[in-house]
Amino acid sequence: MRIVHLGLGQFFRAHVAWYTDAAPDASEWGIAAFTGRSPERAAVLVPQDGLYTLIVRHPDGDAATVISSISVALPGADVDAFVAAVARREVAIITLTVTEAGYAMVSADATPSEVALTVPGRLVAGLAARRASGSGPLAIVPCDNLPDNGGKIAAAIRDLATRIDPTLVGWVDDNISFVTTMVDRITPSEGPDDAATAVALTGRVDAAPVVTEPFSEWVLSGEFPAGRPQWEAAGAQFVDDVAPFEQRKLWLLNGGHSLMAYLGSARGHITVDQAAADPVVLRVVEAWWDEAARHLTIPAADVLAARAALLDRWANPHIRHRLAQIAMDGSQKLPVRISTVARDERAAGRMPVGAVAIVAAWINHLRGAGAPVTDVDAANVVALAAGPVSGPDGAAARVVAYLVPELAGDRELIDAVARRTEPKVFVVMGVSGSGKSTVAAALAVELGCDFVDGDDLHPAANVAKQAAGQPLTDDDRWPWLLRVAEWLDARVTAGQSGVVACSALKRAHRDRLRGVRVVFVHLRGDRATIADRLVARTDHFMPATLLDSQFATLEPPTPDEQFVYVDITQHITTFEQVAAVVAFA
Repeated sequence: MRIVHLGLGQFFRAHVAWYTDAAPDASEWGIAAFTGRSPERAAVLVPQDGLYTLIVRHPDGDAATVISSISVALPGADVDAFVAAVARREVAIITLTVTEAGYAMVSADATPSEVALTVPGRLVAGLAARRASGSGPLAIVPCDNLPDNGGKIAAAIRDLATRIDPTLVGWVDDNISFVTTMVDRITPSEGPDDAATAVALTGRVDAAPVVTEPFSEWVLSGEFPAGRPQWEAAGAQFVDDVAPFEQRKLWLLNGGHSLMAYLGSARGHITVDQAAADPVVLRVVEAWWDEAARHLTIPAADVLAARAALLDRWANPHIRHRLAQIAMDGSQKLPVRISTVARDERAAGRMPVGAVAIVAAWINHLRGAGAPVTDVDAANVVALAAGPVSGPDGAAARVVAYLVPELAGDRELIDAVARRTEPKVFVVMGVSGSGKSTVAAALAVELGCDFVDGDDLHPAANVAKQAAGQPLTDDDRWPWLLRVAEWLDARVTAGQSGVVACSALKRAHRDRLRGVRVVFVHLRGDRATIADRLVARTDHFMPATLLDSQFATLEPPTPDEQFVYVDITQHITTFEQVAAVVAFA
């Protein structure tokens, strides 16, 4: 037993323990694995001698391996056993999977018994015992999703050691190496059928199988003064600088995961593959990726490859990665996943619309939309998100200050979050050929909501009439407008935003659709430009000959209507341009 691990969970067993088991010198590197706080996982593994089944869920079927790298499994609350294990001379490495919350500095107000059960508290106690036993140097290898995880756990250890035993700090500096890592392998929580699958694949009963995806990545940077397993033989990479890999993973995978967890679950999805198949969710994820990619330092081709790989991984229907699992502890995850991109975008003079979408989705999550709130700081963050959203002390302002303190005074950003959080329905109106469908689809991306083309709601008789070159009468339009209104009402009733492309040429037509949250976006342009567009269009049932009848019917919105004018020559299709339209609504 040469590795001590803290945080005996699903991910550790799919990742660190698997890499160790797959190393050619695995027999020399047994792991003493301690749980976090709950003793349950250790209690299940002890009767199995630490053995468990790793089920790799491929798109076309499952494969299984029995992992034997855990020599002993122990409850994390047994601090004495942990301290004794760290003090053993043969131990060369401490690995950690303790979630982002485990890296927090220990409060000065914590009692000795409370300190002893914190991650820094257990590590400081173990290192003090190692110094006393003269067991020599080792490496601490954190494997959680936060940037510079090695530096962060080092800071937490030094901070606590300074208060408990200042002489320990110098020994730590001389003997302990802190390795920074990037880890990646999607590992869902246990499923009800996993044990039966393990038996079917291996013929052995297993009360603690782990399901994971085929993909795995581990990038490490740092020294191992007492040696390490040959993890590189299993695919691990040892590099001089982990930061580019960290950013790519945190921003693309983890940032995208957070967005899907909050927006996707609010839209009724349960798992990642469902959310990734939703074009509304995917459009917003792609917009966030575009934004984050501007600040990645890896080659553009590598960014595109990483994005394509993520879409493939997320589409695997056999990995039932629950959005509720990803949604947990957003207070700890979101600052490291979105704050850098948000700050850099604002410094460049741009609105970070992708980050805005994630913050707004989290606010709605905290207000009861989608997955249940499970967060180490739940009482605080739920209170921050409560009450009116807008205003200098509204929920948007409070949450932005919590997540990205440097942008707490950025009124423009806060207003964008508030607009994104509060549901509205938009009717993009204008004559045929003005670009309603294009602008409406882009607006739906900005809002992260459903879009419907009003033409798709026309009764078949209306389609046939227009295809024959006959203009619609109001009697033709009323049943159609009723369908559009029902679609809009359903969005409002559900507390969701929505966008519809609908000609709504007359005031009477708009009155049929109007509601307290309805904003009309009027696309206007000259007849010649629109006529050229109609002539070039080949995928629509309405002929260009009906354009004059549409202009004759058009009654532009009046000042007492809630509307926004858009000049069609502006080509409003990008996230930033459409965001500007929303800002005026």
